[in-house]
Amino acid sequence: MSSAIYARYMKRCLDIVIPLAVLILFWWVYVLLAVLVRLNLGTPVIFTQERPGKDGKIFKLYKFRSMSNAKDKDGNLLPDRDRLNGFGRFLRSTSLDELPELFNLLKGDMSLIGPRPLLVKYLGHYNSFENRRHEVRPGMTGLAQVSGRNAAAWKERFRKDIEYVDHISFSLDVKIFFLTIKKIFAREGIEYQGTGTIMDYFESKDRIKALVLCGGIPQAALIEELKSRGIFTVLADKNPNAMARPYADAFFPVSALDAGAVKKLAVEEKADMVLTACADQVLLVQAQVSEELGLPCYIDYKTAKDVSSKERMKKIFAENGIPTSKYAIMGEFDEGKVKGLEYPVIVKPVDSYSSRGVRKAFDIDELKAAFKAAVEISRTNTAIVEEFVEGEELTVDVYIEDGKAHMLCISNIDKIPGTDRFVICRTRYPAQITGETNREVKKVAEKIAEAFNLRNSPMLVQIITNGKGISVVEFCARTGGGDKFRLIKQVSHFDVIKAVVDLTLGEKPHVEPYQLPECIVNEFLYAEPGTFDHLEGFDEMKAKRVVSEYFQLKSKGTKCCDIKSSGDRVAYYTIQAPTIDEVREKERKANKRLKAIDAEGRDMLQHDLIGNY
Repeated sequence: MSSAIYARYMKRCLDIVIPLAVLILFWWVYVLLAVLVRLNLGTPVIFTQERPGKDGKIFKLYKFRSMSNAKDKDGNLLPDRDRLNGFGRFLRSTSLDELPELFNLLKGDMSLIGPRPLLVKYLGHYNSFENRRHEVRPGMTGLAQVSGRNAAAWKERFRKDIEYVDHISFSLDVKIFFLTIKKIFAREGIEYQGTGTIMDYFESKDRIKALVLCGGIPQAALIEELKSRGIFTVLADKNPNAMARPYADAFFPVSALDAGAVKKLAVEEKADMVLTACADQVLLVQAQVSEELGLPCYIDYKTAKDVSSKERMKKIFAENGIPTSKYAIMGEFDEGKVKGLEYPVIVKPVDSYSSRGVRKAFDIDELKAAFKAAVEISRTNTAIVEEFVEGEELTVDVYIEDGKAHMLCISNIDKIPGTDRFVICRTRYPAQITGETNREVKKVAEKIAEAFNLRNSPMLVQIITNGKGISVVEFCARTGGGDKFRLIKQVSHFDVIKAVVDLTLGEKPHVEPYQLPECIVNEFLYAEPGTFDHLEGFDEMKAKRVVSEYFQLKSKGTKCCDIKSSGDRVAYYTIQAPTIDEVREKERKANKRLKAIDAEGRDMLQHDLIGNY
């Protein structure tokens, strides 16, 4: 029996059959307990209280009363501990007070196994993760109870509740049932903690805790999204001046690429999730640590390895008929392996990012030099050599929903001209492509998702199109880097940062097709060698609506050298207008006024790269 069939049909059948059998066979136990409750504790024998059920719907919970009506000399009820006599403690410690809940099972209010229903007054305190406990019927017992019952911390109890919601199965329910019986007889974890404990938890920062890896612009937005849901955020980045640091609740100077250090930090900080956005190699660490610690992640470690290694990626492309250029992968240079490739070729580390170590070679000598440099950058000392495909480069941001590809944003990519490197200097939306190319791109995106087993995930695909067809350069299971998430939201009305958090929390984002009917250019700015001090003219251009947005990417005192990768940009700005001609006009105005000033007061901005398209 599949878990889905059990959860949808059989679970409810058992919630009817089992209570009926118990009531028929042991009706006399109910009668006996009712008499004893009446004699020892008074009336009413049945205690009722409103609790939230499936989807938060309120129902009346039935229990045998376990406290007396004892009052002080002024006629006020005594505190709970004074009204809980020996018989009441016996009812609670054996869980006999909960037997009337079988009637809640028959009515459909509850299930035998599920998250225990808490008080209605707590409904307004749950964040989106904790509120998922209401996706199923509450239970008489549950995974949280057999994992510690009332002695467990609230954060751990909520985590166990969501773990149950995500893994309902017949075998798990049987396991929980027998563990419950064992705990009742062993009298483990019975002592009640009081409502103050959960309210202290709700009012504390130590609720759901997220460890965010890497401290760039996308991670700052990720932290803001997490905090908007009441999630405490811890940032890990080896750079103590990481841009996202002020946004986080806590910061640790730990490299986001060091899986061992990240895992140690996650354990020490008792993180409930580890996540990042817009970073290939960091996504691999996220998936590895999450899998090893049993934390939620929208991508498993094997898939993360497949999408972060160009070697694995190319192999899967070839096996699944995904159009890509001919290639060879080597740890040591072997001229025989590249003999069949046509020049020019592209050389890059198998695990690079931000175009680090990517070079074009026109002959064997240039290839050897480029290969040596790429291997030195690679953490696995491996490089890929592939044929260069002439054509227009596209960056395609996609969201895969239940295996279907939704095109969020397709842009043209411009690289810095006149160099053997491949450093992005701008993106232009919308991409200048035909409807046929658009359909072909969508088809290939779905083919990639199927080949890499991506059912619900953001995805970025780099494609070359030349009018004869398309060739996939590479892809990754994340959205574009830098400020790309804002562009995607603007042009498609889909928030990929929110989607990453939703996926991690077990929710499924939905895409409604939309395409902004305007032109947007993101211009990435680079500087001449020198020591960067500050930007000038940007606020003025923004106030005059020449530039719609800008971001400074280098801090004061940063030494700028020769441009080697996209990570060397000092700033970027966005220009938006109804037509590309109007965008160009704004670019000309901006280029006359914008400056990047060095420590000597000189303009170090490379103006010749701006608007060069």
